[in-house]
Amino acid sequence: MTYIIHADYQPLNYIISGINSSQIKEICLKDVGDTLFLRCARGLFRRVGLFWLFRSLYIKSESLKQISLIKENTRVIIIDNRHLVDLRIIDKILPSSVERNLFYWTPICQLFHRYTPEKRSKYMKAISKMYRISSFNADDANIYPEITVKPPFFRFPKESESASDIKQGLYFIGYEKNRLNVLLKYKASFEKLGLQCSFLIFKRKAKGISYLENIRNVSRCSCVVDITAGQAGISLRPLEALFFDKKLITNNKSIKEYSFYHPSNIFVLEEDNLNDLPAFVNAPVSVISKNIKEEFDINTWILNY
Repeated sequence: MTYIIHADYQPLNYIISGINSSQIKEICLKDVGDTLFLRCARGLFRRVGLFWLFRSLYIKSESLKQISLIKENTRVIIIDNRHLVDLRIIDKILPSSVERNLFYWTPICQLFHRYTPEKRSKYMKAISKMYRISSFNADDANIYPEITVKPPFFRFPKESESASDIKQGLYFIGYEKNRLNVLLKYKASFEKLGLQCSFLIFKRKAKGISYLENIRNVSRCSCVVDITAGQAGISLRPLEALFFDKKLITNNKSIKEYSFYHPSNIFVLEEDNLNDLPAFVNAPVSVISKNIKEEFDINTWILNY
């Protein structure tokens, strides 16, 4: 039996709902609240080492109960949890024979952006004493010897999620993340070539749109635009394009290392000729086999973890 423990995060909820094995169970860590009082209380108990006595202030009682029911000789995969106290609480609850894994699908420098590089290294060492750590981002593995590289994952969409009518052209959604000028530069370049663009760029902590709305937008676009910064692995957008049979425009040159790369479907900015982009967008999508897609399906990913 494998247990997936993850935060209540819309993209993860969507992907994990695609799990189809009775041998895989999920535990979703619901938000415990973020009032000023709770933040101060959690900080105090963490500093004085009393977090275990007040663990329900960090992880909801319902989730703690679910974790406590995990049996011997099973496997746990925690996804993207950056809270050292949470990880210590979970580690203490789990039976000693449980295989403990932690996967990061966000670059370490972004997850721990408030910390110095030295403190991030200290955190990785502390976490590695409890869990085997892996990341989608090869750069993380180059910096932290405790981390190994694992590919990211997605899920096969339902038939009802694939729109037959394409209403918008080039689609990007994401937070600024110090790349606003780059995003606007590319958008202007695309529009100068006569390409329709739908760019949804949000400031940090802005609400944005729901992930299901994003999926609907992906299903209706002709190309997904992926502009990354500070990572070697791929984000959600290339996998959304893959599973929804959409073309991809990206500045992530490592995309060529993946089995689903096809020059008819993926345009690499700063390598491919920008003047060829309109012809690329208007050409038919090349079909990628189901076998290749299955390499990145959540069920296969868990099986091969």
